[in-house]
Amino acid sequence: VIGISIKDRGAILPAGHFANLALWWSKKGNFISSNFYGENLPEWVIQFNNEKHYDKYLTKGWNLLRPSDQYNESLPDVNKYEGKLNGRIEAKFPYDFSKEYSEYGPDVIKLTPFGNDLLLELAKSAIENEKMGQGSTTDFLTVSFSSTDYVGHVLGPRSMELQDTYLRLDSTIGEFLSYLDKKVGKNNYTIFLTADHACNENPNEMHDHGYLVRNLDNKAISKQLKQFSIKKYGVDLIEDYSNQNLFFNQDSIQSISRSMNDIKKEFVTYLESIDYIKRAYTEEDILLSSTTDPNLERIARGYDPKQNGQIVVLYNPGFMEYGYTGTTHGSSYGYDTHVPGLFFGHGIKHGYSHQKVEITSIAPTIAQLIGIAFPNSTEAVVLEELLPKK
Repeated sequence: VIGISIKDRGAILPAGHFANLALWWSKKGNFISSNFYGENLPEWVIQFNNEKHYDKYLTKGWNLLRPSDQYNESLPDVNKYEGKLNGRIEAKFPYDFSKEYSEYGPDVIKLTPFGNDLLLELAKSAIENEKMGQGSTTDFLTVSFSSTDYVGHVLGPRSMELQDTYLRLDSTIGEFLSYLDKKVGKNNYTIFLTADHACNENPNEMHDHGYLVRNLDNKAISKQLKQFSIKKYGVDLIEDYSNQNLFFNQDSIQSISRSMNDIKKEFVTYLESIDYIKRAYTEEDILLSSTTDPNLERIARGYDPKQNGQIVVLYNPGFMEYGYTGTTHGSSYGYDTHVPGLFFGHGIKHGYSHQKVEITSIAPTIAQLIGIAFPNSTEAVVLEELLPKK
């Protein structure tokens, strides 16, 4: 079991608790790991690092894969809703990375589609050197293509750069499938493809088209909440406001003669009076949630009372706590949670479905396919329509 990605969490989490190896990118241009997986990197990883595969991508620059008039899901190449790559490079084709490469090193590659190509080369090297797919026991390789995320955050979902990154990723995956056909053999491997999230349209672009949304400033929201607290209670009760979680300072609360439940209710009333906030849920609301509120249900699935705040805020659709340019994710709405679910290869029937399914069905479905136990805490909803009838 091996997990690889540009991001550390993209390598570690999909491969699970008992992976043999997880590899992720470092700013210095090497794929690194943790001594959890062994005291030393395998020799083939050291050799791969020494070969500096990134060099050929960064020295050739980045231009459009196709004629510009084919990018019909994108805004013009230069637009005000895009940020700058690495905070320095204007979002404009063609890109010449020579100056950035020499000044800031190989880390530039993660903000280009070529971070995905580099990952493909590492995946092939892992398969070759670890002889994955060559024995009688099932092997498991996870490849998390992170460059789409980096490009998308900075430049937004309607940038030509992001569309070009996905067009190139499509070719990269095609190359990977052709490689697997030759190396492992057709019908000797199974692939599933999904994503950890989707994203919001840039709210300022939507605002300019007449949609009454805007980007939100976390610091401004925090300041507003602190001002409310001081006006209401004479003291700042806020420990922190981040990721739409409101944390109270327990020492400050003990200094006033008010119950925690009353304070939560009063903050909820205030929060829900703000124009961009749809709902505010207390810890009790979340832990006792029912399925009648789909947003609350999704929040509850990710809520841990030891780590989350005492109140969780749900913004109205389209609002986003982020800068003016680019995009982010994190809401319970469809634009953030609707991701692909593609299955291909051994044991998978041909077909498609418009039925809503959950990403958590992937693990038990694959477990059934290869004949192993379900993961410990799975709800075990198997996608039976994918599997052959026996």
